[in-house]
Amino acid sequence: MILFITGAGISAPSGIPTYRGQEDSLYNDKELMTLMSKESLTNNFNNLKIHLEQWKNFVQTKTYNEAHRLVTELCNKYDGYVITQNVDNFHELSGLPENRLYHIHGSLFEQRKDYNIPDVVLFGDDLKDEPSTFNIDNITTIILVGTSLTVNSVDEYLLPNTNLYIINKEKPVVALEDYNFKSITYILDDVVEGLKQFKEMLYESNNFNRN
Repeated sequence: MILFITGAGISAPSGIPTYRGQEDSLYNDKELMTLMSKESLTNNFNNLKIHLEQWKNFVQTKTYNEAHRLVTELCNKYDGYVITQNVDNFHELSGLPENRLYHIHGSLFEQRKDYNIPDVVLFGDDLKDEPSTFNIDNITTIILVGTSLTVNSVDEYLLPNTNLYIINKEKPVVALEDYNFKSITYILDDVVEGLKQFKEMLYESNNFNRN
């Protein structure tokens, strides 16, 4: 079984800015980071709602890209699951079954309980609960796609004794050697090209086949 953990980099080819690390990254704006905090629910709610609705409307002008399609293809073929740090709906639009997807930071396309705003995780919020449909006890391979792991929300899913692949233009900021992986393979490339390379690696391995 395989587990994809996807970050903002997988949606960048669709025209969605990343959160950090680029000139146009969203959280270069410190005021926006302050607005996206749990405290804004009580002290700046109107501006928070306006921002989230504008962000949702912007995302709706975009769609999934080849990287999302490749993840869906591989999940369908190899009994895979996806944990995404993204709040867009591009995995769903690419055809990934919802029972194989975990929006750990929430989604712009769900409503927050008791508030008429999109249900995304704000700074200070708890992460979203793992779906009951998730069954990742038998994961043998983990693939990080477009994430630098700057935030530690997926730490518990970096499972020891698994084969880890990193598909990103840069290495993650954390010391992955400390996690006791069976192996670590870096594919430092664009997410689309990197996933194509990973797909070929799967086909060439003893554990997966093209059928």
